[in-house]
Amino acid sequence: MPIKIRTSLPTKLIDETALRSRQGNRDVYTFNLSCGELDNKITPRTDPNIIDRANRRYDAAHAGKIQRYLAETGEYVLGAMLIAIDPQYISFEEYLNDEGEPSGVGQLVIYEEHKPHLQLFDGQHRRGAIANLIKQDLLGGLDERRAEIEQLRSEQAATTDGSSGNDIIQRKEAELEEHQKLIRRFCGESVAFILYAEGDVKNQRQMFSDAANAKPQEAITRARFDRRDAFNLAAEELKEETSELLRKHDLIDMERSGVGQTSPKLLSFNQLATTLKTLEFGYYGRVSRTRNAELLSDFSSVVETGRDFFDEFLPASVKEFSRLLADDLTAEDIPDERQCSFVFNATVLRVLAGCYQAWGKESWQGLADFLNAQRFEKNRQRGAILVQAGLVAPGANTPQARRQEVQGAIRYIVDAARKYHGD
Repeated sequence: MPIKIRTSLPTKLIDETALRSRQGNRDVYTFNLSCGELDNKITPRTDPNIIDRANRRYDAAHAGKIQRYLAETGEYVLGAMLIAIDPQYISFEEYLNDEGEPSGVGQLVIYEEHKPHLQLFDGQHRRGAIANLIKQDLLGGLDERRAEIEQLRSEQAATTDGSSGNDIIQRKEAELEEHQKLIRRFCGESVAFILYAEGDVKNQRQMFSDAANAKPQEAITRARFDRRDAFNLAAEELKEETSELLRKHDLIDMERSGVGQTSPKLLSFNQLATTLKTLEFGYYGRVSRTRNAELLSDFSSVVETGRDFFDEFLPASVKEFSRLLADDLTAEDIPDERQCSFVFNATVLRVLAGCYQAWGKESWQGLADFLNAQRFEKNRQRGAILVQAGLVAPGANTPQARRQEVQGAIRYIVDAARKYHGD
């Protein structure tokens, strides 16, 4: 049998300093790759029609959201990506410490020929977003800027005055240089990888499931800590300083994303932020990035609208809120009130916020007069406004929170209020 002798050393795919540890009865290696080299190192999983081994379908829209986040946020945060490969394809030479003992740190090597065995099982959308940002926004923007400068130079050469347009060209060249700096900075930044020594596909699938279950964030957590959303900041100020109703009875839940029937709270913090968006832009109204940026610099109008809604409009529209503001009711009474009335339900409050915005927040008194004449009790009365509006089925104790029912209820109540006043 002839002996095959390798005449050249195999090409290294990954050759990085790594930390070895143990997790889940497996060896685990943690290391970094630069954003610029990521596309060549980690095989993309971008076909939406394929569920690849231990991964879900690739969602281009989800990757696009991450791409926009990276493009718009210099101080971005991306979690570690999780990959796996059979232990037989891992080479790890551990460094010794000063005492000559294993340090846990060493040189991790995976060869190019074993790349097909390297499975990205959590992070495909982050990896796709980084690659698309480099190709489309950074390199694509570079080509566009160069072409624009060449066009300006061609136009300049065609004029009788050869210096015409120099200022514009110099400005564009300065922008090109800044863009090149941005490319170098981003491509030089790095992403953490956690490599699991695991080759079994079934185990990789279980690891993907376990990783997904371990990291979801509740809506209230995102709202409380996201300082780039003007409505989160406005909700905090409204709760802590501005609204008499919300402050005096401590009505906002800061720990749970929803408010239960037995809770003395009115809304969760994330529900409060969403209600403020409804007050400004209507139910399901879109807040553009430009408008959010404007509000971040001054969200006082959002806070004032929220104060007007909670401290003025609601007490003028619904007797329970009038009694709450006057201390005839306390937060401890809210669970009992929920048993017989819909007014302390988050969906109903969102409907009232939508009505307030649709009616016109500068002239809500007519709407308040109409609502004050309505009944919100939980009973089988078909004439109740929420039943007529289609938000509550006759005899039901829970409003329907689907988008179409909420939007329909807002339209119905506003139209009914206008007819009530003869408009």
